[in-house]
Amino acid sequence: QSNLTQNNAIGHNGLGGAIANDGTLTITGSNFNYNKATYGGAIYNAYGGAYAITSTTFYNNTPANFIINTDNHIELTTDDNYISVDTFTIIADDEEVHTGTSRSDFESYTVFPESLNVQLILNGTNTTDNTFILRKSKEVNITCYDELVNAIKDAQEEQYYKYIINLKTGNYNANQNITWNESATRKIIINGNGQTLDGLNTYQFI
Repeated sequence: QSNLTQNNAIGHNGLGGAIANDGTLTITGSNFNYNKATYGGAIYNAYGGAYAITSTTFYNNTPANFIINTDNHIELTTDDNYISVDTFTIIADDEEVHTGTSRSDFESYTVFPESLNVQLILNGTNTTDNTFILRKSKEVNITCYDELVNAIKDAQEEQYYKYIINLKTGNYNANQNITWNESATRKIIINGNGQTLDGLNTYQFI
């Protein structure tokens, strides 16, 4: 059980952001997040490499194995020599919405654009109950300016499909600037709910 995060493959011809396997690989209950490579954002399995991958989660590795394309279909973009499809389950906003037994089956399913969190749970050859997070969102309720600052920082550092901030009754007098640049999250929604953000003629809000 391991967390393999923010690795960048610059050796091995850019193969395998976290792992390049040409022998025997066994992975159980691990997480692969934010890894990068030329081929195999998380794992690259060389032809002939043996592998068994179980109960492992993959999120935001580059290049991605799966994407939700512009037609809102799940697309297998690269299998990195270890991904196959025997059975699958699609989870949208904590609800099981579709199951099937083939790649063509999940690639023909339409994911609702309003679904904030989407996961694909996959079983295949020597791979069991592995989860690919395709879309991840977050919603937070805050009651003061410091909590707003922390929420904005969270949205900048972690990649979300949407980040929703709800301002609840509280004190939103500013005590520092908030800047929004080089953000991992591309869509942020702030529901003001009648609250006033006061820069006190001193601080800038985004």
